[in-house]
Amino acid sequence: MAHSLEDICIWADGTTATYEEVLNGEFSFMSDDYQIIDLDEYNSQFDEMDEIVFYALSDVEAKEYALYMSKLGLSNLQGAQ
Repeated sequence: MAHSLEDICIWADGTTATYEEVLNGEFSFMSDDYQIIDLDEYNSQFDEMDEIVFYALSDVEAKEYALYMSKLGLSNLQGAQ
């Protein structure tokens, strides 16, 4: 399977990099024992986590969480404003 340069490489210690960064040697100090995750699959995992966390919070906590995530540019929640 051919990987996209934007796919995510994940090492056992939690370090992440794009496949392009790995190919360019920017992570040559790391082992070659990493898992490559399709970028779309990686993003969907975080979208699902956002949904789970968001609905487990009270209304005030949910709004604060959504605001925090949007400031980080990480929120894809609908109606979280």
